[in-house]
Amino acid sequence: MSKFPPRFDHERVGEVLRFDHERVAEVLELLAADGAQPTGGPAAAIVAGLAATLTAAAADRSRDGWPEAGGARAQALALRRRILGLASEDAAAYAAARAALANRGGEGESESRDVELGETVRLAAEAPLQIGAVAADVAALAALVAAHGAPDVQTDAAIASLLAAAAAQSAARLVEINLVAGADPDLVQHARSHADTAARAAAGWRR
Repeated sequence: MSKFPPRFDHERVGEVLRFDHERVAEVLELLAADGAQPTGGPAAAIVAGLAATLTAAAADRSRDGWPEAGGARAQALALRRRILGLASEDAAAYAAARAALANRGGEGESESRDVELGETVRLAAEAPLQIGAVAADVAALAALVAAHGAPDVQTDAAIASLLAAAAAQSAARLVEINLVAGADPDLVQHARSHADTAARAAAGWRR
């Protein structure tokens, strides 16, 4: 059973991720707690959340010279809230999928078990798909801030875009893994599309 909390306290996570090594360590320890299942999806979501936080900070520092900075900051914070909520959803879906796979040879009607397993796998793929979609939005927004923000924060925003792109790529890989277990191939195509979109945003902000 995963020890990842069923729900994230968004405000607490935001506080933990300030530049306090002990608080950051608290998040890392949570991911690596004794007996916890590997939590690649939530880890990718947290990386995207960090990227959104960095984007919001860069936008805030750009208010004097960029009229859209306030809106960019608000959007970045909204994306952060969404991505941290998805971390919890992914952890729950992952735990359910592992339990279903472990019990697929148990008692009961084979056809009924197969249907239940298929639905569980689909849900396990849906969560990282959404993480990838939001991460792609963060990457694009961060690239926008890098292109229009204050010169002294452009590099920070560019790094945020790269982090978000990495999170989207990681999420796509998780969806691909679920395909092996029977997930809808269309989900993989969508996940790859999100990853490609994020990568282009991160690579092309200077142009």
